[in-house]
Amino acid sequence: MAARELVVRAAPEDVVHRASLALRRLGARVIRYDARAGTLEARAGRRLLPEVVRVSASPEGEGATRVSIGTDGRDWRGLVRQLAADLEAAEWR
Repeated sequence: MAARELVVRAAPEDVVHRASLALRRLGARVIRYDARAGTLEARAGRRLLPEVVRVSASPEGEGATRVSIGTDGRDWRGLVRQLAADLEAAEWR
């Protein structure tokens, strides 16, 4: 299982939205999106080595969000690493 946690200076709903856009750019299809709960799931790949990525965002103090990114199996496509890098590099308002 591949997993990553990080804290970013943004609201949870903004983080989930940006994560969905980044995952789509990386070729994944969002299969569950709940901005209120701060969660989403996306699927990448076809029959060979399908990968489900789960993102969870929750408030962490004043103006910050703790983000958990994970997948059940190995991160063959590097989606967890790439998504974490995208969220860390983002300019948040």
